[in-house]
Amino acid sequence: MAAPRVYYAMARDRLFFSAAASIHPRFGTPARATMLQAILAGILVVLGSFGQIVAYFIFVTVAFIGLTVAGVVVLRKRNGPGTGYLVTGYPITPLAFLLLIAVLLFLLAADKPLQAFIGTAVVLLGLSAYRLFSQGGSITRERPVPVQD
Repeated sequence: MAAPRVYYAMARDRLFFSAAASIHPRFGTPARATMLQAILAGILVVLGSFGQIVAYFIFVTVAFIGLTVAGVVVLRKRNGPGTGYLVTGYPITPLAFLLLIAVLLFLLAADKPLQAFIGTAVVLLGLSAYRLFSQGGSITRERPVPVQD
């Protein structure tokens, strides 16, 4: 349910196909973005088993959780302790968590290296797509498309 709204927001900010920014006139939902998500989910179901699909995403999801916690450490170091990113036991708590995340990522990759590689490759493909959509300077964050209510 969240992914279509991410597509919608990206399209609204001109970082994705503009058609995904359209809102259904009656229901006020991102109908085209929802259809895109349904098509992508259908392709995944046809191409693999449930276990394989979960394995593709678990590695990347855990990696992004780790990056989020690392972001707290970076923001706290860059902006000082009064930035609103308070963590109990800082810096031991986030660093211990990051160590456990690293161990978990290693174990996941050792258990299912192909799925970890494919999940990582999909993320890297997303970076390439981002660069493609943001080429030429026509896409800026200063000019978001207005939200249709």
